[in-house]
Amino acid sequence: MNEHNDTAHLNAQLHERLQKALSRCSEKEAIVLRTRFGLDDGRMKTIEQTAEILNISCGRVRQIESKALRHHERARRTTKIADYFQ
Repeated sequence: MNEHNDTAHLNAQLHERLQKALSRCSEKEAIVLRTRFGLDDGRMKTIEQTAEILNISCGRVRQIESKALRHHERARRTTKIADYFQ
């Protein structure tokens, strides 16, 4: 494989993993993560920008983001434990 194909393959794998991770989130959590990390348009947003776009408070953005990331970390650990016993 050449470098371009390697990069395309890695991008496809990353996209697949991100979609899987976001599918475990609530709709609100997924929207906040997509907005904050620029998953739809390639531009990361600040908490303030995200709050303005979604018409919610900065504190609420922080809460939703934190909950989503904790949820993802728990799911990742559970998967690692399950893989260990297989």
